[in-house]
Amino acid sequence: MMPARMKFTSILLVCALGLAAARPVVSRNSVNRPTIGGASNAGSSATSSRQLKQQGVEVLSVAAAAAAAASQEQQQELLAKLPGQYVVLFHADQACNLEAATRRLARHVQKEVASWQDGEVSIANSSSSSSNALPFVVKRALGPEHAAQPLAGAAQLTAAVAAAVGAPSGPQAVTAAAAAAAAAAPLRRCNRAAVNATRGLVVGLESGTEARLVQAIRSAKVVKAVLQDRVALSAQVYSAATSCVLPQLLSTGLRSTKAATIKWPGCTAAAGVEIRFFGERCGADLSKVRYTAMAAVFKSGAVAKYQGKDCIQTLRPGAASAAWNKQMFGACGDMKGATASDLPAAVCSATGGARSCIARRQAAASGSGRSSSVLTQRVNLKRAVKCGSQSTRVLDMEGAACGPNSDLVQWTKATTPNGCVLTPNKAPALALSTVELFGSCGVPPGLAAAAVAVRACPTNPVDCQGVWSDYSACSVTCGAGFQSATFTVTTPAADGGIPCEAADGESRARTCTLDACSPVLTGPKLPRVPVLDGQIIPSGMPRIEALRNSAGAATVVDMAGLPVEQQVVVGVVDSGIDSTHPDLNYVGGQTFTEASTSHPGDSADPGIDHYGHGTHVAGIVGAKNNGFGTIGVAPGTPVYSLKVLDGNGKGSLSQVLEAVQWAATEGIKLGIRVLNLSLAAALDPTSPDYEETRAYICDVLKTASDAGISVVIAAGNYAQDLHYYLPANCPGVASVTAVDDDGSEPASYTNFLPADQSQDSEHYVLAAPGTGIMSTISREKDVTGYRELSGTSMASPHVAALAASCLASGKCDAGSGYNKLRLLQEAAVAKLQANPGYGFSGDATNTINNKYYGYLIWDGF
Repeated sequence: MMPARMKFTSILLVCALGLAAARPVVSRNSVNRPTIGGASNAGSSATSSRQLKQQGVEVLSVAAAAAAAASQEQQQELLAKLPGQYVVLFHADQACNLEAATRRLARHVQKEVASWQDGEVSIANSSSSSSNALPFVVKRALGPEHAAQPLAGAAQLTAAVAAAVGAPSGPQAVTAAAAAAAAAAPLRRCNRAAVNATRGLVVGLESGTEARLVQAIRSAKVVKAVLQDRVALSAQVYSAATSCVLPQLLSTGLRSTKAATIKWPGCTAAAGVEIRFFGERCGADLSKVRYTAMAAVFKSGAVAKYQGKDCIQTLRPGAASAAWNKQMFGACGDMKGATASDLPAAVCSATGGARSCIARRQAAASGSGRSSSVLTQRVNLKRAVKCGSQSTRVLDMEGAACGPNSDLVQWTKATTPNGCVLTPNKAPALALSTVELFGSCGVPPGLAAAAVAVRACPTNPVDCQGVWSDYSACSVTCGAGFQSATFTVTTPAADGGIPCEAADGESRARTCTLDACSPVLTGPKLPRVPVLDGQIIPSGMPRIEALRNSAGAATVVDMAGLPVEQQVVVGVVDSGIDSTHPDLNYVGGQTFTEASTSHPGDSADPGIDHYGHGTHVAGIVGAKNNGFGTIGVAPGTPVYSLKVLDGNGKGSLSQVLEAVQWAATEGIKLGIRVLNLSLAAALDPTSPDYEETRAYICDVLKTASDAGISVVIAAGNYAQDLHYYLPANCPGVASVTAVDDDGSEPASYTNFLPADQSQDSEHYVLAAPGTGIMSTISREKDVTGYRELSGTSMASPHVAALAASCLASGKCDAGSGYNKLRLLQEAAVAKLQANPGYGFSGDATNTINNKYYGYLIWDGF
């Protein structure tokens, strides 16, 4: 039962809202109108708790369950044990030969079963009560010898069991010679170097005799412990997250997974054609989306034609078309009931970049002596457009501020290098001319080769750590011995700084730098590069100073530019990583799970992420600095998928630990030096098997740490003592708590360590941003490829990314993985001493209600 003190928290995840728009003009040269080919699919319903129990639920990760149902039922599932599945651990000094130890165990269990007076016999792979049936089925092999291929090891060991008891091994049959060799293999003792390795089996037992078989297995001399496999839960906050769309995608088009229900004769017949939806910002603050057009396009972006007409449909005028418009395009901020109901109805608000806003410049207004602010930028195009008799791929854009606060951009004019002028009313013969060339208010041109900022600079701005803010917001008082930061006014270089109109009309950049309040860490530093124009910057990066100013430009570490031998690979133990996502540096994967039979189209492929959680974690670590989408804490960091969760977000704790063991023996050969585990399993400390289970889990993690791998784990989202949660309470790992959306206090959901714990317990707890974090997600989960989520699942990869940066810089290059993590805490402590305002209410310096959340991490690498 769940202890009374344990409570689970659920919050609503809503993408932060952006700003606003005018209706784009779309070519009316349209073809035959499409129809709906069937009712829109509202998505599969969540699996019930009873169904999950019948299926032997293993890991329930980011459940799609409604927030209202997330309390008692999830508590019970998180504490659940997996029926019929056990982890058998052998004594380390007797099991160097795992096959021989397994054979010895099988003989012992067979004798025990034969002695049962009531004739009760367990038959693990047969429906008959044959005396030579297998006493148990080996599902997985645990040990360094089988880490590379645990399933192949299981087949080999099942054959050994069959040879030992004289039973057929069914589909895993071996030759007589192999069986004889298995029977003859000696049980040898380990040498000293191999004693510490964890060796054992994951076995399946029939429910009818499960308890007695466990006793029989436990009584074998070779067995150290028998533990029932457990449920784990990924550390993302439960709720129905609201999807949001990047402004760029409204003018380049979004694909809907429901497009197959649209019947468009002639237009979708050609190979390689897909339907894309285009839209604009709407609502009082232009934070919502209204879809205004759809087109059948080739992957190149060219619009398909049928009978000489463009395959485009737009909103139909008149009240009589209201129902059709609603069904085809939804409404402003509402896609319920629409054919493409999976399209987001809100605009993502996270912003930033080296030029996160377009400078205002003074220009004489036509016909008057007064001047007004205009916005200008040169834009390179994906493909050439024609103006007059010439074609060009370069345009000098001119626009004006728009939106309720006049802080967005509406492009109104484009001039070619030879002086030819294009306007929305005088555009080339492009099917989506206005959308592609001019976008709309707060939406950049769809033909732009690189992302274009959608905001107009403030009239008297301050760029504090890459985030536009009020002048007073950058005031910093440093700690003793450090010079307090002051505001500086600099004239930007030709390719640096952000020129903006100051109060006196002079174009210049005001920059507040916090470097004066930062300690100097000894050793080399990683190179930094400007954040590319239009890049989306998640809220956590400025808070931990992963984003810094240099000559007025926001900069990040350049992980992608490092030599191969200096790069650090981060292993993401999760639901897989979308290997096709253009924002990720995916370098490979290994699977430790099987495809779910209840999830249509599921795959065990580590490069496929049906659940989306692992892709989100990977993006926080290392989404690229490529001028599109979001950006990671350590942009360009190679990520390796260690898939332990299936398409329903389910797996087992033993699979998680297999992945860790694989990383320690095989993954480290591929450059994996950091592991991120954004998941947890609950275990009551008063449970009889608590100490044995904790020892098993922590021993496997220690194996990875001893191999030099830094292991970073989410603390959990239940506002509870993290001693109830594994593997976060193991020594030798970094357990990561989360702060709220502005980084000023602990998140309401985050677990904690009791403040009266010893200093040895405290030093592995670190805090990081985890609320409202924008990152990548698999396109199957969200058609935009991006989503904002919350949880210690999102906090943990911030720390994993800093660990990778520290290792790449050479500062964290000695000792175990745990010793390397300690430098992250030392840097966080030094930062807080230098700048007392850097911390948060309730951090390690001022604990609240006897709850210890650790120090907020700091990127000093």
